Amino acid sequence: MLRVLEEEQQREDGIEEGKIWEENVKKVRKAGIGKIWAKEDEDKSKNYEKQMEKWNDQVIVNEKERREKRELQRLDDGKKILTRGETQKENEQKNSKELKKKLK
Repeated sequence: MLRVLEEEQQREDGIEEGKIWEENVKKVRKAGIGKIWAKEDEDKSKNYEKQMEKWNDQVIVNEKERREKRELQRLDDGKKILTRGETQKENEQKNSKELKKKLK
């Protein structure tokens, strides 16, 4: 008996939910919600395109900065090599002077 009452209640709830759903569908059709969704999708796609352009521009800027940093690093490395070479020459000169003094 209790089970029958529960099933009957569930059927009534289902019927009420169905009616509510049908009413919502009618409202949506009247409002032309499809047009609204299409407009929202169009706006989203435009925003996405704008964002992609910004990202692409940022990537280009970042790549230019990386290239400049690499070039500066290469120039700095070249200067370091020259200074190392100069110090080596200075050391060799000092060593040769010391050797000459010892040999005398």
